[in-house]
Amino acid sequence: MEVCRDRYGDFSPGIFNLWTCAMCYHYLFQDKKELRVNWPLGSSLKATNSSLFHEGQVIYTDITNQTVSRLVCRTLDEYNCKRWRQCCLAAVTCCEKQLLDKRFVPVRPGYCPQTWDGFSCVNEVLKGNTVYITCPPYIDQRSPLGK
Repeated sequence: MEVCRDRYGDFSPGIFNLWTCAMCYHYLFQDKKELRVNWPLGSSLKATNSSLFHEGQVIYTDITNQTVSRLVCRTLDEYNCKRWRQCCLAAVTCCEKQLLDKRFVPVRPGYCPQTWDGFSCVNEVLKGNTVYITCPPYIDQRSPLGK
């Protein structure tokens, strides 16, 4: 069975895409109250006490589904909706890259496998080494003062 790796473990591509998109929302918008990750499943968001949704409503964060994407974006302004979508699509791309790379080069002994870390796709690396990655564009790097 093909799997994609997230920092929490290995998932089938379909579950990986739902999981990582829900986690993108969680990581990017921790102060949002309308939707929260539906623990322990993690592959969906659950509505809290909000006028936008019925309390307890579950939303499976399928970024390829325009209806779902619009539902989630109802809780965000246009700028933040774009950031959330970019994060979700980066995770999908990471999964696709992992699957493609595994077909040609299996994980080598002594190496850590490619992993989606919650914000970025980290390539395979020799154990004990440190990886430095650039900050993706959907991470808001503005200071709290907007500078």
